[in-house]
Amino acid sequence: MKKKKKKKKFYFERSFEEFCAVVRDMIVVSCALTVVHVLLECNHYNVVRQRYSSVSSLYELFDTVNAQNVVGFIRDIGLYRLL
Repeated sequence: MKKKKKKKKFYFERSFEEFCAVVRDMIVVSCALTVVHVLLECNHYNVVRQRYSSVSSLYELFDTVNAQNVVGFIRDIGLYRLL
């Protein structure tokens, strides 16, 4: 009987213990710093994000938005140097 190979998956939700801290109404709210959070969810980047896309999922982002726009967004929010 053959053993099934486990497929390796990359989880975008993995945070590596990094957090995004945003101040809302004088309270610090921290969220896991993930690809999904930065590209789609973080309120701190909403204004910049809207200049590049208005999508609601990673699939939609990478399927419909030009890669140069994604990189441009990352550059404008100051995270390009971390790539």
